[in-house]
Amino acid sequence: GGWELLDLHLRVGCRKMSIGKKDIFFQKGLKKKVYVVESVLDGLAIRKVDLGSYILSLNGVGLVKRAVWFIREKISKDYEVILALDQDQAGRESSQKIVRALRGYFVRKALYLGKDPSEGWKKYGRYFLKKVVSF
Repeated sequence: GGWELLDLHLRVGCRKMSIGKKDIFFQKGLKKKVYVVESVLDGLAIRKVDLGSYILSLNGVGLVKRAVWFIREKISKDYEVILALDQDQAGRESSQKIVRALRGYFVRKALYLGKDPSEGWKKYGRYFLKKVVSF
């Protein structure tokens, strides 16, 4: 793995950058529910509205295969896997890849306001996450 540096205050002119190879980021929870998100900031936004959930951050859609491997190896099939990837083309395509790869798991989709969970949290607060639905 490597290190990802970012300005937590998201000030104008600041950006995030990586030092070394990126990898997925997993944060344990208390519920039998795992949200799959694209970034750590998206995971923090989800955690604000669903405190006890597990969070698996891809750190970019390029790590979908690694995330699928991790879920198959570490997450029991009785857990709910909720996809909350960005609402762009790459996020939709990655969601479909994950759904196909996780046959036998209960995979659902989060419906939220904003282009991604972190933007939704910034604009709408705790009301950004609308509901979770089946594919």
